[in-house]
Amino acid sequence: MDVLFIAVSYIQILRAIFSLPTKDSRLKTFGTCISHLCTILVFYISALFSSLTYRFGQNVALHFHVLIANVYFLVPSMLNPIIYGVRTKQIRNRLLRLFTHKGI
Repeated sequence: MDVLFIAVSYIQILRAIFSLPTKDSRLKTFGTCISHLCTILVFYISALFSSLTYRFGQNVALHFHVLIANVYFLVPSMLNPIIYGVRTKQIRNRLLRLFTHKGI
């Protein structure tokens, strides 16, 4: 049920974005929505994978179930700061400088 409400909310948000007067404001608002959608997708994909493993994984080893449960709890929490941090210009520039350094 929550997926339905999220979808309806984002349809309303997209309608509001496309009615904004300037292209710059549309791009900025759309960028924020993309970050939110990425965060939601990270959470739901890991939740789906975890629930499918428990539902259909009777022959799967117990340590794999524990691993999947840990991934479900840890990965969304770890990726949230990265998803939102990349939008910050200073963090993005520092990461680009770090990974494009000539010594690497």
